Amino acid sequence: MPHTVPVRGPDALAALPETQASLAPNAAELELAARLEYWWHLNSPYRAEYAQWRDAEDMAVRLQWEKDNPEIMAEWERSNWEDLPIDYESPPYVRPADAPFTWPVWVASAQLIHNLKAMVALHDSGRVALPDLLRAEIHRELYDLDRADAILASAQGGHLQLRNLMRELIRLRISGPWRFYLGFQNAMPRFVAH
Repeated sequence: MPHTVPVRGPDALAALPETQASLAPNAAELELAARLEYWWHLNSPYRAEYAQWRDAEDMAVRLQWEKDNPEIMAEWERSNWEDLPIDYESPPYVRPADAPFTWPVWVASAQLIHNLKAMVALHDSGRVALPDLLRAEIHRELYDLDRADAILASAQGGHLQLRNLMRELIRLRISGPWRFYLGFQNAMPRFVAH
């Protein structure tokens, strides 16, 4: 399978000139596999920055919640847990609904833009057929939000919750990588912002 070809970081595209010139039947698939890996590599620094930013903000919100709820904190610190009923549940921490939810500024690098446009050109040439959700995501990161939304509107198949998340990001005019968890409640998948 072309997507299993091991390619790493900035070296991912090193073999592309040979691959593009090759008459190999899977040359376009190999190029796509390399470009997908390179895309992941180019977004890695931002994903790490995003995770640190969100974790720091969540920790600040949690510490403020603990200060604002001394009675719950005192309950948690009780030393005589053995005296409590077996079915006792301690009060839970619940992130306040009005807590800030921010993220660092994201700016696509020139290398990323070039790589994403090359994947669109690969698809447009007919050499490979990108799935609708992947094409929409590429256009979203290129900040071609109208095109991304149009692709999603006509998308066939794919993960419904992922399509809904992408449409929400487009509605909010967010083009950068986004961290989310796919959670399950009552056997129904849902996205939980994190």
